[in-house]
Amino acid sequence: MPGVSAVLSILLVSFLLQSCYVGPYPPVPPAGPFDAAWQNALGAAQDAGIRITRVDESAGIIRGRRGQTDVTIYIETGPDGRVRTKASFQGPSQEANIGREFNQAYRRRMGRGQGY
Repeated sequence: MPGVSAVLSILLVSFLLQSCYVGPYPPVPPAGPFDAAWQNALGAAQDAGIRITRVDESAGIIRGRRGQTDVTIYIETGPDGRVRTKASFQGPSQEANIGREFNQAYRRRMGRGQGY
């Protein structure tokens, strides 16, 4: 009965092919401007050697420390809908480059070049 085994083989292959079908993935919504700024600020802080000590995403505040310098990063959405990132650095002058390093890393991560 070679005909029956051929039919069974075809049915088996058809069944296996149907069970392997993966439909299209649902689209991933793009991150909003705040989310992009938040993630890039976290990454830039780490790039600049800042050890993150506390985050409060709902308030838009990232706190950290590098050496003896305390760092606070603020991510705010203004009334015009634009997202602004500000950072303050309080510590000894030997850490003076930390602001520049954070700014360069943040601009690079946001796709805005090297910064100044």
